[in-house]
Amino acid sequence: MRHVAASGAKATLGTMAVGFMTACLANPEMLDKLVTSLQHLHFSERLIALIEKMHTSKGQEPLAVIQTRCDAMQELINTRAAELADDAPIEAWHAELNKIQRGVEMLQKDPVQDRKKIKALQQRSKKLWDSAFRAAAE
Repeated sequence: MRHVAASGAKATLGTMAVGFMTACLANPEMLDKLVTSLQHLHFSERLIALIEKMHTSKGQEPLAVIQTRCDAMQELINTRAAELADDAPIEAWHAELNKIQRGVEMLQKDPVQDRKKIKALQQRSKKLWDSAFRAAAE
């Protein structure tokens, strides 16, 4: 019973972390608090810089934002894989990350930007990032 309660608390912490990151988009002053929290959780400096870049990406090309999220995702997997739960779907994250990156490359080469495809990649990359970050923050 105690294990279930601990798992629930960890899941709540991960959900709160993702919610906190989302709140930083609406309130840039919270970004400093987020950075401090990530430093206390011993996230890599490169990952923290990429997260800051993700949250200050207003006005950037959508594909550049997706690529930054992919870079952050790769850094998260590389630096936190050992600390993730045994059942974390790291291979599935890698596979989805590769698909998203290939999609970005294809769209960058296309002279006509397909908004629907870009929107789909944005949603997929956000869902992937939220899933992995939630797991890393638990």
